[in-house]
Amino acid sequence: MNRAMIALLAGALLAGCQETRLSDVKPVPAQPSPAQAKAQRLEAENADLAQRLTQARQECAALETRLAQSGTDAQALRTELQAAKADSARQKELLAALDPARVQAQLTEAQTKSQAADEQSRKWEIQKAQLEKDLLRQERELAVLRAELARRDAEVARLQAAARTPAVKPAPVKPATPKPAPAPVATRPAPGPAGPAIRGEIIQARADMARASVGSAAGVKQGDKLPIYRGQQLVGYLHVAEVTTKESAGFIVDRKLEAKVGDQVVVPLK
Repeated sequence: MNRAMIALLAGALLAGCQETRLSDVKPVPAQPSPAQAKAQRLEAENADLAQRLTQARQECAALETRLAQSGTDAQALRTELQAAKADSARQKELLAALDPARVQAQLTEAQTKSQAADEQSRKWEIQKAQLEKDLLRQERELAVLRAELARRDAEVARLQAAARTPAVKPAPVKPATPKPAPAPVATRPAPGPAGPAIRGEIIQARADMARASVGSAAGVKQGDKLPIYRGQQLVGYLHVAEVTTKESAGFIVDRKLEAKVGDQVVVPLK
């Protein structure tokens, strides 16, 4: 029995040793072919290039971001520069405005313009006065023409009436005794020169022309110079250029004051 057990143990030990030797043996790796090696090398290079491309793209994106920021900063700097230039221009204008020579030149120019405006205003006043004279003259001429037209119309009407009336022998008319003409009625005495006179008043005044309420019935004739008074103060003289029965018109000469409606016109009795 002992021998059999020993033999079994020896066989087991021998089998274990053989198994250990077989497990310790490692397989030898197979060597790749040249094409496989080249493919592996190309794959490695492609991976490296892809990594470098990704990195380059990231760097480009970063550069674009920095470029955009630089553009924004440049625009802000340009805005600040324009504002600085505008401030500089305003300061130069203020300095120029404070220049005494320029201020004096501007003052002289303003005075020249003011004088020119005054001169133009005087010219307009002269033109206005001349136009008023022309208007008054035309009004007088129109009044004369109207009176002449009325006289002629009356004459035509009289002739037409005479033509329609049958001719009859006129009855003898007893000569009428001429009646003395009524003396002109003088207005209420007003302040003015002493002595007998007929007084009227200015009924229309414009510039240096006027119309008075006294005419040929009061002894006024063309060419007379009638004094005009306002109270005790002499206004001037009415140089008569046109006369009707109850009115006269002309130019104011030797004027002391501006003639107004209501001023007294004196016709001295001769």
